[in-house]
Amino acid sequence: MRNKSVALVAGFTFAAVALAGCGSDTKEAAKAGAEVGPPGSACPMPVTFSTADKWKADVAEQDFTTGGVKLLCEIDAKPAGSVGFIRVWQAAGVTDAKAALEKFTSGEIGRDQKYTAGPLSGSEVEYVKGSDSPARALAVPAGGGIVVVSVGALSKDLFEKNLPAYELVKSGIKATA
Repeated sequence: MRNKSVALVAGFTFAAVALAGCGSDTKEAAKAGAEVGPPGSACPMPVTFSTADKWKADVAEQDFTTGGVKLLCEIDAKPAGSVGFIRVWQAAGVTDAKAALEKFTSGEIGRDQKYTAGPLSGSEVEYVKGSDSPARALAVPAGGGIVVVSVGALSKDLFEKNLPAYELVKSGIKATA
């Protein structure tokens, strides 16, 4: 009887682990929407990429700077049914992507890694904003300085929901011709 109980428990444990892993690490890729960056787009800037479908890009209306990095464009998740932004920033006259990220994140870098997309290479970081809001940012040289693309949200759940849109930007970013 004991062997049957052990086998039954082992079988349930294996099934639970297998089911728990199904889909938990895979996020659905974001569908591409509008292209931003080139002249005439919603946000002309030194980089070009596709936003996620239904996300809305607007040129930053206020002159906002953080860590010496100026806000260029905000891409809003609300039209797609989420809450959060992907923001594009520029550090003029700066040539070191990692240094620009350190200033941008106020030194709150959690995990830093090299980043390459086609001819662009720079740095990407994961960090925490405030007390517990996860965020990511990547920095690449473009337009005579460093361009920073960041994503964050009010909660971990919203951040995870918005991450595929950031990954779409990350995979397709290029210098504006």
